[in-house]
Order: sequence, then structure tokens, then C-alpha cells
Amino acid sequence: PLKLTLLGSPATTNGDFPVTIAVSSSLGIACVGNTGVRSGVSCASYSEGGLGAFDTLRSIPLGQTNPATGPLNGIADVFFTESSKALVVTVKGDTTAAHPGFIATYLITDGKVSYSNTETHPAGTAVLFGSTVIPGTNNLLVSDASFGAVILSLSNLTTPLAVTNITDQKATCWAITSSVTGTGFVDDPVLS
Repeated sequence: PLKLTLLGSPATTNGDFPVTIAVSSSLGIACVGNTGVRSGVSCASYSEGGLGAFDTLRSIPLGQTNPATGPLNGIADVFFTESSKALVVTVKGDTTAAHPGFIATYLITDGKVSYSNTETHPAGTAVLFGSTVIPGTNNLLVSDASFGAVILSLSNLTTPLAVTNITDQKATCWAITSSVTGTGFVDDPVLS
């Protein structure tokens, strides 16, 4: 019943290994997170006719290799806030002081994603992974593969609003919320 059709031609995302994509229908923008030596975020306009050219990579230097070693120390997730006023990138650390996990926030001005970001290291986190906006709030549910998950406020990403330690977890990775049930879910692919 579903027939996918290529629109236009394949396009470079100006990084090495595309791992995540965010789309804002209100802005008509798609952004791709790349990991590897050339890690960071690149964005393009989109329409029913396909993608425009991706812009210059917003570099997030991670000291990675090609091919990328992972899953630690890489771009994890990229998404627009509910209001499409910012693009948010979660970056997985490797549990060392040299590569702590962090969140990079890029403001949207005049319909364009800024090239400068604000990096925030939420207290007590190390391997930020999957993330999702909690619908109707200014908050995020973010998994951390080193212990479980946190809830963060976009107004103050430094201090988690809540921390959930998952006993015996191995690699809590993806996160999603249900607007129907008001519930957040995280997945541990090692145990699932």
C-alpha cells in the first residue's frame, strides 16, 4: 500500500555519516545531524518537489574518526522545538571528562537556523541519546545510556527537572512521548 518515490536527486548533507533528521513543516526546513570527522548539522529547504541544497555544516567537533566509532561520542538526535523557534541537538558523550555529553541549541531567526549554538551540559548526564519534546510543555524527555533518563526544561537545560535511574539498564537509547496517554517511553536495545 505504500510506494516511496525519490523526489529530485540524492544530496550531500556536508558531513560524514548522517544519523538523524528533523523537519519543521512550519518553516519548510529539514536538518540532518552528522557524525564522524565532519560532525554537526546541515539544513535545507523542502517542499512537495523535494529538498533544496543543504547549507554549510554547523560544525560540532567531536574528535571522531571515519568511519565513526560509536555509539559513544557522536551526534545522537536533532529536533525542532514545538514552537520551531530553536533546533536542538543532543550529543552523546563517552562518560569521560574529555567528551561529556551535551545539548547544542541553535536559535531560529527570520526562518533560518543560526550558525552559532549554545552548548549546555545537564548536571549528572553523560551519554545523552534519544530525545523528544513533551507535548504542550517547554520540557524534553532525554534518555541517557549511562543510567536512564532525565526531564529537562528548555528554559534551563543545566539542571534536570527529574532524573530516572533504571535499575540494571544496559543502554537506554531512544525516547518518545505519547500525547494520547501523557506517557514517556525509553528503550534499551540490549534488554529489549
